[in-house]
Amino acid sequence: MDVADAAKRRAGALLRALRLPVGRTGAASHVARTVPGAAFGRGAIAMRAGPIGPVPAGWVLRCALLVGLGVGLTVSQANALDGGQGAGLRPVDAPAGWADLCKRSPALCSHHNRALDRVRLSAETMQQLVDVNQDVNHTIRYVTDQAFLGREEYWSLPIDGTGDCEDFALEKRRRLMALGWPRAALLMTVVLAYNGEWHAVLTVDTDQGPMILDNMTDQVLPPEKTGHRFHSSQSREHPNRWVAWSTREFVARAPAPPTPAGTAGQD
Repeated sequence: MDVADAAKRRAGALLRALRLPVGRTGAASHVARTVPGAAFGRGAIAMRAGPIGPVPAGWVLRCALLVGLGVGLTVSQANALDGGQGAGLRPVDAPAGWADLCKRSPALCSHHNRALDRVRLSAETMQQLVDVNQDVNHTIRYVTDQAFLGREEYWSLPIDGTGDCEDFALEKRRRLMALGWPRAALLMTVVLAYNGEWHAVLTVDTDQGPMILDNMTDQVLPPEKTGHRFHSSQSREHPNRWVAWSTREFVARAPAPPTPAGTAGQD
């Protein structure tokens, strides 16, 4: 068996383990490889599922996300930005770092196309998620905002090669958009991580449910397998509206979700 066949089998095994459809073609060179390193304590909050892989000691997260403190983009401000339209879920204030990012870089927070809100998950698209998640996790050096900038929270793309959890998530969002993934399917999300720290991840909305890209693991997992408690995320309806986490946001919707342009016709 050559390397490509072995990788294809691993990709199929991962999709079957997640109870997802296996595509006819496509091979993953890196599939669900947990980063080696020292694990840290997980007793601060209850685990929803079994433990995920160990995390390098240097990646212990202290993102200091300012959640629920009334310092971010407020619900009324978000309503004003999109005419008051929402997804029918409970709105919450956006994290302070997101509001500040939108002031500095409005293009990162611009309205997305509501018609393109899900991606068909196949072996090929799953490979893209795994590769982007792993590559960002291994090429960006984890440094807290406090250590690097002397402030608690500053969301930005890690253009200097360093960043903390939300910067990792923003970079993954940027790379997936460059591959043709629709912006409306890529949602910044706040969780209470299994180590008891506030933490940011990227939620990818697919026809098989949400998948989580996280700098605490190289695995791409559904929410219930991360061990995190999910707090809030961007609304699919507008990037500046944040809503309390609910799986109702991700139930099956319109048929025929798009395939990213880079993988069209390959499944």
